[in-house]
Amino acid sequence: MDARATYDAGIGQPEGWKGKQVRRLLVITAHPDDEAGGFGGTLLLSHEHGIETHVICLTPGQAASNRGGAKSDEELSAMRRQEFARSCDLLKVTRGEGLD
Repeated sequence: MDARATYDAGIGQPEGWKGKQVRRLLVITAHPDDEAGGFGGTLLLSHEHGIETHVICLTPGQAASNRGGAKSDEELSAMRRQEFARSCDLLKVTRGEGLD
């Protein structure tokens, strides 16, 4: 049985999901703000079309040259994490995750 047939048959799906399609989009970025500048339109449009959207950011942004008044890498990371979370909210991202 191929993967599509398995999906259509409901094998491995929660009760009541037989035949339903769940569409998801995963965006992986290197830096905070890449999700907005590179994928913002796609993320928001995908949400509007009922697609689950997920963003993983691989760094906290502590090495940015524009430090926004931050006095340390830790302070800059905290600022960039807040900006990332706000961006994900504005773009209606289902789940945003920033790695250390």
